Amino acid sequence: MINKERFLVTQNLKGQILVIILLGTSIALTVALSVSLRTISTIRQTTLSARSQAALAAAESGAEIALARLKNGECLTSGSCVNVEGTISESQTNYSYTVSIGGGSSDPYLIDLPRDQTLEIKLTDPSQASWVDYQGTSVDFCWYDESLEGSPEKENAVEIIVYDGNMSLVPLKYVYLGADPPGGPDLGATGFLPVGVGRSVVVSGKTISFNHCQRIPESPKDFTSPKFLLRVKTLYNNLSGVVIPEIGKSLPPQSYVVESLGTTSDKSISKKIRVIKSLPSAPGIFDFIIYNGSETEPLAK
Repeated sequence: MINKERFLVTQNLKGQILVIILLGTSIALTVALSVSLRTISTIRQTTLSARSQAALAAAESGAEIALARLKNGECLTSGSCVNVEGTISESQTNYSYTVSIGGGSSDPYLIDLPRDQTLEIKLTDPSQASWVDYQGTSVDFCWYDESLEGSPEKENAVEIIVYDGNMSLVPLKYVYLGADPPGGPDLGATGFLPVGVGRSVVVSGKTISFNHCQRIPESPKDFTSPKFLLRVKTLYNNLSGVVIPEIGKSLPPQSYVVESLGTTSDKSISKKIRVIKSLPSAPGIFDFIIYNGSETEPLAK
C-alpha cells in the first residue's frame, strides 16, 4: 500500500514537472518570436528608409545636373530637356528630369513667397526677342491657401510695386493687409490698404482657394509700352500666391522649372522634387534705393 502511494506521488510530480517545462518552453518561444518579429520589422524599416533616402538623393542629383545645364546655357528652350534619364551605380538608383518654362502662358502662375523676400514678375522683357510682352491691362494677385501653407492663417501682408521699365513714370505702390495677428493689434490702422475677397483658382488641374485677391494695378494700365514689371514682397510670414493674367492673355516666361524623379533599381520606391530657378532680377534693396529720400536722409520718403 505504501509503495503504491509513493508511486502515485512520483507520477504526479513527473506530470507537474512536464507541465512546467511545457509552459516555460511556450513562454520562451513566445518571447523569442516577439523579439524576432520586432527585429525583422526594424531591419525592414531601416532598409526601406535607406532605399527611400537613396531614391531622394537620386532625384536631387538629377535636379543638380539640370540646374548645371541651365547655368551652362542648355535646356533653355521649351522641350529641349524632357525625361532625361541617368543612373547612379553606387546606390543602384535612377533619375529622370524635365526642364520646363514657368509662366509663358495664360495659365495662373503659382509662386512661393518667403517672408521679407521680393519676387519679380516680368510683364515685358526686351532682352528676349522671342518672348511676347503681356498684352493685358492688369493682373490679379491672390495669396494664402491653408492647404498650401499647412496651418491656419497668421498675420500677413503684401507689398506690390508696379515699375515702368524706362523709369520715366512714378512707380505704383500698394501694400495690402491679409490678416491681423490673432489677438494682436489692428494692423489696418497703420496704413495698409484693404484687400479684395478671395477666389478659387485651378492650377495644374488642382483647385486652390485663396483667401485674398487684388487686381493690380487698381486702375487698368497699358503694360506693353513702356516696359513694366511687378515686384511682390511678403510681410510677417511666408506665403504662397498666384499671378492670374487676363483671360486669353499670356504672361512672359518667369522661371525655369526642374522636376526630377528618383527611383530604386526595381522601381518600387520613387521620390520626386521640384525646383524653380527664377530669371535674373533686381535684389530686394532695389526698392529701398528707389524710395529713399536722399543720400543724406535715406529713411526719408
